[in-house]
Amino acid sequence: MLFYIILFGAWLRFWGIFNEFWLDEIRSFFLVSTLHSPIQTLTKLFYDNLPLNSLFMYLIGWHNPTYWFKFRLLSLLMGTLTIPLVYFITLKLFIAKAWRYITTALVMISFPLIFYSSEARPYALVFFFSLLSFYLLLGLCEKITFGLLIAFYCSFFLGFLSSFSFGFISFGLLVTFIYLQIFKVGESGFRQKISDLLKVFALPVILAFLFYFKFVSHLTVLMGDATPIIEILKQAAVYLVGFPKDNGYSLGMAFIVYILLFKELWELLKEGSKLGIFCISTIMGICLYVLFIHPPFLYFRYFICFYPFLILLLCHCLFRLAERHKSWMWAIALFVLLIFVGNSASYFNFIKLGRGHYWEALEYMHERDGAHLITVGGDQDFRIPILLKFYSAFVPNAGIYYIPLERITINPPEWFILQVQEKNFHSYPLIIINQGPMYVFEKAYLYCGDFSGTNWQLYHLATKDQQGYRAHAELIGITKPNQY
Repeated sequence: MLFYIILFGAWLRFWGIFNEFWLDEIRSFFLVSTLHSPIQTLTKLFYDNLPLNSLFMYLIGWHNPTYWFKFRLLSLLMGTLTIPLVYFITLKLFIAKAWRYITTALVMISFPLIFYSSEARPYALVFFFSLLSFYLLLGLCEKITFGLLIAFYCSFFLGFLSSFSFGFISFGLLVTFIYLQIFKVGESGFRQKISDLLKVFALPVILAFLFYFKFVSHLTVLMGDATPIIEILKQAAVYLVGFPKDNGYSLGMAFIVYILLFKELWELLKEGSKLGIFCISTIMGICLYVLFIHPPFLYFRYFICFYPFLILLLCHCLFRLAERHKSWMWAIALFVLLIFVGNSASYFNFIKLGRGHYWEALEYMHERDGAHLITVGGDQDFRIPILLKFYSAFVPNAGIYYIPLERITINPPEWFILQVQEKNFHSYPLIIINQGPMYVFEKAYLYCGDFSGTNWQLYHLATKDQQGYRAHAELIGITKPNQY
């Protein structure tokens, strides 16, 4: 059974690596292309240099971006290995064999885990090393051996090299071990407990501090509009159960999910469960970060390293309900089925629309005008030029000249791109940009609407005959064209 779950999970993740490269992946590609040796993935400081992912992109051959899916292979591998790893964790959490397979299957079908397992970014890596570090800690709590220590050190350090958000996981691991040492029942005295704590965490903590002060603290972070914390919490809950999204019921569903999760956390704490202690500790670390560091921006993906543990927590809650209330079995089975259906619907929408269709849009502009030089403007002077620069290499005999928004009234481009993040949006037939040139709607290129990507609305410069409809055009005022 486990083999088929892993195989099916790998198949789901495999098809996601072929859709178009997204902005963050392209930026990583361009940044890696400035490196002269693999060691610079650690020594050269720039935004978004996530060392492990950058090292893989460098070694796989950054100079040839034609088959960009190859840059996603590491994420595909780590995302697939996450499935059996979760099963091994469930061996320590669930008595019932059926719930081990159910939990593993929910990880296999989880849309956020699938999505980030098909992206050349660090998230699939940090999922794997977060779970692996937790699994190894469970073993170290039982018996400290040299082999487990070395494996834990490697997993801990690779977790930090994957993503800086691993810091939340490391905090949870440290607090969990300290808590268990304090309340450890046995003959070991105070000195032995301190010795065990130093054996397990002295080297990882030193490496973590060195990594932070020598690397992370010097990075300059670009940022866009921050996501409100309530929206981040809602996203985590609705993605966890797979439904409903973007409607009036999503906040209510999030409320129900968090009631179940916190009730289960309370039960686990009363039992002294390692999973409960770890989850509470990690949540505390995230809360302390938000309260005392006051980050100027927040995004769902910055805390997504904890997401697989929410799946474990939810499954443990459903397992407990099924054990205590046999008459609820059909309702629980229906709930699990709905989770599968919701995540499957998101997956098929992702496979259909991907992260956008920028290459296709560029080809359309080239074929529409037949010009050797395509002049393009847009409402985003940071994102759009990066996407155009990357995909222009795949459109032969076409030069791309991007005109910044500040010059659009002086030298109007033939094409104008409006970016829209929302799934449901309205395309205006005619638009006037900053009281300047008028454009006519041509075509919309959509993305799946989740996590990474954007919708592109293509507008063509109005002809002299079309200028007579200027009074009917929508006035578009753009004030922040350079914002990330």
